[in-house]
Amino acid sequence: MTPIFNNAASAILRLQYRFSEKNEAINVVERLALAKRVLVFMPAKVEHFGAALKALEKLREKRPAWRITVVTKLEMVSFIDNRLKLDILPYSSEDINLLGLPKGAIKKHFQKSSYDLALDFEFGFSVLAIKLFDLSQAALRACFDDDEKSFFYNFGIRVNPVEPLANKYSVMVKYITIVADSYNPTATVAGANH
Repeated sequence: MTPIFNNAASAILRLQYRFSEKNEAINVVERLALAKRVLVFMPAKVEHFGAALKALEKLREKRPAWRITVVTKLEMVSFIDNRLKLDILPYSSEDINLLGLPKGAIKKHFQKSSYDLALDFEFGFSVLAIKLFDLSQAALRACFDDDEKSFFYNFGIRVNPVEPLANKYSVMVKYITIVADSYNPTATVAGANH
């Protein structure tokens, strides 16, 4: 997709988000702790995909009960180990329109599925990820903190830019699981009674 189309799609999405009611405040800790259905958008670059896949393995290890659906380019599907027990939603250029927005089967998937949590493992700006996360109805949408894309997400995770790629993905998985593990519903209820 050319930068002109990417910028046009980004501008359209920004207007859509600005005038929608999707920017409500949520309890991030509670949402992470109660998540059951998780959507993960995998990176398009091969060199990032391997590091993201290792982080996904760690996430599966720490959250075996989560039903995880991975959105990935069709040519990357063969790299995903069946033992991870993931649902895979592949896409190709035929599933994306000129603006980079979803169409066809990938869009129809979200008419019958909704998610609790959406994790963007892509470091760069992706119009496709943003629109799919919108269609997913996930109340909590997390990404690596980035000025260009953070507008569309409600949970940004900062990573040190000089860290190795694998460490950056590990930080996201570690942070998400540690925050979720910190949830204590009795403390919230007790605190509300005072």
